[in-house]
Amino acid sequence: MALIAILARIQAQADIAGRLEWIAWAQTATAVGTIVITLLVLAVAVAAVAVLRAANRVLRTLEEQAERLAPHAQPLLERAERVAEDAAEISHAIRRNVENVQETVDDLQERLRATLDGAEARVRHLASVLDAVQGEVEELLIEAAATARGLHVAARTLGGSGRARSMQPLDDSAVLHDDGGGDA
Repeated sequence: MALIAILARIQAQADIAGRLEWIAWAQTATAVGTIVITLLVLAVAVAAVAVLRAANRVLRTLEEQAERLAPHAQPLLERAERVAEDAAEISHAIRRNVENVQETVDDLQERLRATLDGAEARVRHLASVLDAVQGEVEELLIEAAATARGLHVAARTLGGSGRARSMQPLDDSAVLHDDGGGDA
């Protein structure tokens, strides 16, 4: 039994030694990984410093260029401002002219409508007057034709001509349709 206990102890010590060896390898890998990561971080930091220095040089160059161009840019900016002001004035003038033209067109439309309404009223009044005059003229012509026919018949009757006796009695339709070209 003692032998089994000794063998068990030796076995346990071998297991412990294997585990200790495994832990040593893990610690070594962790240390190497930490060193690699630290070196990478340092490399990135050095690269970032180099990029920032290059960017700083570019900014200084741009500032120098801007300072050198600033005197030339000022007149350009002033001219651009004047051009913008002139464009605004032209735009306002055009807008005013368009508004004036629109007002004129509206005024002309109102006047034209009023003139047309007046002309239409005059034409209607003239048509009414012409209708009345036409009615009066027709009545006058009918009365004149009837009077002329009556005088013609009376003259025949009074004159005793044989032709007057042979005429048939007149009716109203004969008077209305007489063209006034009888024997008178």
